[in-house]
Amino acid sequence: MNSVDTIGTKGDDGRMNERVGKLEDIAAETALRLGSLERDLATLTTNVATLTESITTLGTNVAVMQATYVTKEEFQKGLHVMTWKIIGVIALLTAAVSCLSRSNAAPPLQASAAVAVTPTAPAQVTKE
Repeated sequence: MNSVDTIGTKGDDGRMNERVGKLEDIAAETALRLGSLERDLATLTTNVATLTESITTLGTNVAVMQATYVTKEEFQKGLHVMTWKIIGVIALLTAAVSCLSRSNAAPPLQASAAVAVTPTAPAQVTKE
């Protein structure tokens, strides 16, 4: 590495301006990179805030789903109960229709009330 005092002149060896110029170029490039990093950091901060809101909303939605929706077992149990209620209603309706049809039927003829029907001769038609 070159030393500032290479010639032994106890000071500037004539290349000091060149070295300072390189350092200024490096500082300018570093400032540009730092600006870019600051913009990227701001974007990341915004994205993290958005993701945090999304995760909170997702957690709320999952909690609502767990509280509101039924499980498979609960659904099957409810379906079973409903099926037996429907079967019971159908059985009651069938019994009611059967009772009504029997009560509206004509009573059977009893032997004492039977009327004897005698055949009659056909009427004679005469021509005039």
